[in-house]
Amino acid sequence: MLEFLRDDGRRGDGERWGGHVSAERVLSGPGLVNLCRAVHALANASSPAREPREVTALAERGDKFVIRTMEVFCSMLGAFAGTSH
Repeated sequence: MLEFLRDDGRRGDGERWGGHVSAERVLSGPGLVNLCRAVHALANASSPAREPREVTALAERGDKFVIRTMEVFCSMLGAFAGTSH
């Protein structure tokens, strides 16, 4: 997943991260969509979500890849929130 997120071209969000993946980039803004794309890519599938609201709508409908996306997002958010900064 990290390899996917580091690759500006594969992520497809039009942003240039230069190989740097931070918690802020994954947990805010287009981060949820990027995580969704990464989860789909690991399963050799393409993500239909282009906006965060589409990710949550797909999760509500039971899409297994999107549910996994939400699990990863929540896990990362919890880990980040639980660290001292």
